Amino acid sequence: MPERRAYQAIDLFRMVAAFLVIAIHTAPFASIDPALDDIVTYTLGRIAVPFFLATTGFFVLGRHRAGSILASRSFRSQLGKLATLYAIATLLYLPITAYAGNLPDSLFSAVQALVFEGTFYHLWYFPASILGCVLVALLLDRFGMRISLAIAAALYLVGMLGDSYYGLASQADALRSFYDVVFSVSPHTRNGVLFAPLFLLIGVIASKQVSGSGNEGIRCAGLLASAALLVAEGALVHGLGLDRHDSMYLMLAPATYFLIVVLARTPLRLNASWARSLSLWIYILHPLCIVLVRGAAKACGLTDIVVGNSLVFFAAVCLVSLALSLAAVKAKAAWRRRRLSAAGAPCGAHGANDAVRRLR
Repeated sequence: MPERRAYQAIDLFRMVAAFLVIAIHTAPFASIDPALDDIVTYTLGRIAVPFFLATTGFFVLGRHRAGSILASRSFRSQLGKLATLYAIATLLYLPITAYAGNLPDSLFSAVQALVFEGTFYHLWYFPASILGCVLVALLLDRFGMRISLAIAAALYLVGMLGDSYYGLASQADALRSFYDVVFSVSPHTRNGVLFAPLFLLIGVIASKQVSGSGNEGIRCAGLLASAALLVAEGALVHGLGLDRHDSMYLMLAPATYFLIVVLARTPLRLNASWARSLSLWIYILHPLCIVLVRGAAKACGLTDIVVGNSLVFFAAVCLVSLALSLAAVKAKAAWRRRRLSAAGAPCGAHGANDAVRRLR
């Protein structure tokens, strides 16, 4: 069972994925060569969110047997935690959303934002995870793995034609009309219905592979080959201008599978559990840090140096995001300790270890 052992390589890669998300939102190579961003940031870097979804499938959905997922108290608890995080992040970014004049102007827009797009541009991940988890649980409970995977793959292909390959789909009148309807409901197809289920299921499948035998060289070769094909696919999509929003590639699926399996089967003699909470906070806080870095650079007269140089801007946002996230993790730990102390929890080593486990 995935939850019974530590997967340190997966935990460490959470940090890499968090910084890749920052790269996607800051375009680190923009002032050097935008083509590098197309290859590195907007192609290879797109594996970050599928990786996060796959880890959810690996650790949350993978621990349950098909047929009993929705009835599981722990599954519902995990959904509750995701919903709570989403609510906290929504409240955190509400003042910025209001200041920018981007508050929903109707009930439909509000529901659309909450269910599909998120209330700030990076928060779409939370409703996508929640909706995707519910959908995958329903599929697995009802149909089992094979049919669920086929349905999720079909949904992903529909989403991909409305994303990276919309330039092809839009040439057919029937498909263009179909996606006009889709976009009237969800502005992007990378959502909890068309995007998330496949990667959640990939995580579930990977969770069943970690204890089996197999040639590690073949898995590593699969990862390298799928990454190379992903780069080639990204070059094709960007070169031909096919994308409406370049977040869904065909080769992301095998690349994500091989990545999480290789990481899960890579033994590391260290404790990287700290990366779980830290990477999450980096994801949540980095858009705020983008605003802070821009504002500080403007106030100090350093806009050309800090913001004008895309690599410097990326590095500055990463550092500020890391610092604020460390502060958030420490503040949460201190609050938890005070709460446990007030509740009369044991103060010895066992009590401290138990508190740390609950923080993860």
